[in-house]
Amino acid sequence: MICPFMMGEFSPPTRTFPDLPQVSSPEQVETKGKIDSQRRVYSFLETPYQSRAALRAGGYVLVVAIVALAILCSTGHLATFPQDFLNWAHQVNWIPVGIGLGVAGVLSIGAIAVIFHVRKKDVDSITGKGIEKLRGNDHWKPACYSRADQPGALYWGHLDMSTRDEKDDGKVFFYGGKPEVAHYGASAAAIVWSFPHAIGAIAYNTLRFFVVPFYILVQMGRGKAFTLSDIPREMERSLFRIVKAPFFATAMIFSAIYSFFDPLNGRKLGSYVEREWNEQVTRAQGFWSVGGSQELFKFEGGGKPGRLGRIGFYSHGCWQPMGVVTFDNKKGTSMTSLAKAVDENSGQDYDLLIQDNFKEKQEALLDQLLRTTNPWVHGIVDED
Repeated sequence: MICPFMMGEFSPPTRTFPDLPQVSSPEQVETKGKIDSQRRVYSFLETPYQSRAALRAGGYVLVVAIVALAILCSTGHLATFPQDFLNWAHQVNWIPVGIGLGVAGVLSIGAIAVIFHVRKKDVDSITGKGIEKLRGNDHWKPACYSRADQPGALYWGHLDMSTRDEKDDGKVFFYGGKPEVAHYGASAAAIVWSFPHAIGAIAYNTLRFFVVPFYILVQMGRGKAFTLSDIPREMERSLFRIVKAPFFATAMIFSAIYSFFDPLNGRKLGSYVEREWNEQVTRAQGFWSVGGSQELFKFEGGGKPGRLGRIGFYSHGCWQPMGVVTFDNKKGTSMTSLAKAVDENSGQDYDLLIQDNFKEKQEALLDQLLRTTNPWVHGIVDED
């Protein structure tokens, strides 16, 4: 997630910056490195997001179609394809085919219903808004951030500005950026792993259906604040999760396919679908298939009354927001990690860099550097 400019993937800055003084101390070298890093992403910050993925995806489909057509022609099957299809249709057992098509149709209808529900849901647990936009580019704002525990590194991505209110204030999500190869690889992985994720969820909740009632009875015997009414409620929760798993998995696949043509909006849709699948337990509170247990993870909500059942598993956590930015008076005033947005006593603050505050950040760092390299100029050392 480190900024691609470190690997030479960003365009050169579109403006000329003044030369920096020679430095010697480790503190000066670190400050100068921060200034250079910010300058290198200037062209990224000032360039509105434009998605050309649809054109690329169309090109890929065309290439595959041409190759397939060439193979058919070279093997001589193209001319006999209509007759071959009729022969197959007469020999095939249509009962399993019909069952397969019926199952696919039910899953597709259910997935569309899931997406419609997520799309129309009014309130997200963090931003207080639902999905305001799923098409177009005008709601995406290029941004970078740095972390105190990783000096010299910048993380790049885009802010979803659509969740601000009518005064352009509020909280917005920061979605991490991905180079093209990583993006399409992640989308393909979502298609492959969504149903194994669903199978795992079905297996876990089947086990949970039988185990949790005994757990509640044991805890009641120990004087915990559980009641007998918790047993049918938790069993119902397990059954509901078993039933919904295939439909959410199919919705994830649809989101991944959409992301091939509209990368940011597709990944955004997938993040909302998976977060709703986990019943608004964020990635910071869940278990990520790649990153393991996250900072606020507690298995089954710690097993406590009122929190039993709060467990999130993310097979595609890289689609989830990396942080939350607060806008006040139309300005990005602060950025926190996802964990801190959920629990203010956890996580950490990030240093946000966007086009709006670029000049301010540069001037502050330059002043810090010049004060240590030429204190006479800045009046730090008295001439007397």
